[in-house]
Amino acid sequence: MVRGPSEVSPAPGSQLGRWRRPGRIPVAALAIAVGTLAACSGDSEEADRTAAGESTSRVAAETVVVYRTASCGCCKSYVEYLRNHGFEVQSEVVDETATVRARYGVPDDGAGCHTSVIGGYAVEGHVPVTAIEKLLNERPDIDGITVPGMPQDSPGMGGDGVGLEVLAIDDGALAPFMTG
Repeated sequence: MVRGPSEVSPAPGSQLGRWRRPGRIPVAALAIAVGTLAACSGDSEEADRTAAGESTSRVAAETVVVYRTASCGCCKSYVEYLRNHGFEVQSEVVDETATVRARYGVPDDGAGCHTSVIGGYAVEGHVPVTAIEKLLNERPDIDGITVPGMPQDSPGMGGDGVGLEVLAIDDGALAPFMTG
């Protein structure tokens, strides 16, 4: 919010009529300002990623470990999807993923075809980057998030995940987290 001269009183003892510190800056305005500064900073790689619709989030710099089976093609596609959105990805081939899911508290009804771990959270299945970013930015007290099964419109399955329901995993229970 920008304040005009009639809304601001001069600081005590000031002859110049200093402005008081304005209220909180709206998040959207701050995001626009940061994006503008980034675009003007000469970081053409980041500007190119933004123009291509890719994430430029700083949380994407965290390493994701994806546990997958050797024969799963969609898991490989999901790894590439994460890399294309700026995530550092370590792909771990396992004989089966049920043991990994159990270790990270993913219930059977929340199972996907691979389990990722980032920032101490389980990210089960073909979860959109927007949900991962929300998880890492907000850091809720949950075990992770999931997109159960293998939805055709999900990342790694040929879609982008827009409109996909993402569930929170908390002590073996599933609850709505967000819509991708």
